[in-house]
Amino acid sequence: MSATPSKSLRYFVAVAATAVAFTARFLLKSAFDDFAPLLMFTLSIVVSAWYGGLGPGLLATALSLLLGDYFFLEPLYSFYAKNFAERIELLFFLGIGISISVLSQARLSLEAKRQQLLARERDARRAAEDANRLKDEFLSTVSHELRTPLTAINGWAQMLCAGRLNAAQSARALETIVRSARSQNQLINDLLDVSRIVTGKMRLDIAPLKLGSVIKAAVEAVRPAAEAKGIHLSMLLDPAAETLSGDSERLQQVVWNLLSNAIKFAPTGGRVEVRLRRVNSHVEIAVADNGHGRTSTVCGRRSRCA
Repeated sequence: MSATPSKSLRYFVAVAATAVAFTARFLLKSAFDDFAPLLMFTLSIVVSAWYGGLGPGLLATALSLLLGDYFFLEPLYSFYAKNFAERIELLFFLGIGISISVLSQARLSLEAKRQQLLARERDARRAAEDANRLKDEFLSTVSHELRTPLTAINGWAQMLCAGRLNAAQSARALETIVRSARSQNQLINDLLDVSRIVTGKMRLDIAPLKLGSVIKAAVEAVRPAAEAKGIHLSMLLDPAAETLSGDSERLQQVVWNLLSNAIKFAPTGGRVEVRLRRVNSHVEIAVADNGHGRTSTVCGRRSRCA
């Protein structure tokens, strides 16, 4: 969009254009003699109105009338005693100046509206692109969130079907499957409430919890995926940081995501460690693997975490 000239600059151009037209007409006075004494001033009106619109065009018209009448119409150096033909010429020149100014103002108004429409179109296109990007990010997040509990359910179910688990391990597998299914159901319920997701008003069920239990549940959910890659999972939990208030399902999703990413990028036969510790008035959950530059951290106040 072109920059709009300031009001003072537009009027300055009108005065300057009129001064140039007067100087040129005065220097060419002998050549023009009495022929079309106001013709040169028409150019100054055209320039002023084209550049500045109605106001500068009318200013150039008024200045041109005064200068042309005083210096180039008989009797010279006077505003009085004009004959009928010269008065008609002045009125005709005035009509031309006003018409040029009005038409130029209409052109500038249309140009301004066109620029506004272009700006709105650019804003609308940018908003649509942002909406598409947010939609893609949302679908990617939803896919990741839904896949994590399904991976746990599928992994433990396959191990149960293969009969490779003892009684204690089978009980733990069933517990993990039930918990993952419950989390999956919670995710689907959240997805059904699209308006809250779009506006960021996700419902949180805040209650006292043991953060260590949440971390252990998340570790058990991703253990089949870790064992499939031969990755060793370890936990280092600070008992002083365990008790707080928060949404256990949301926190488990957060730890799930961190562990899933760590397992994904850790090398086969590598290790993934989860650490829970108290840092002043906060608690910190850190997930690290022995892949290149892989450490993820979540912090929250001891009194509340969600």
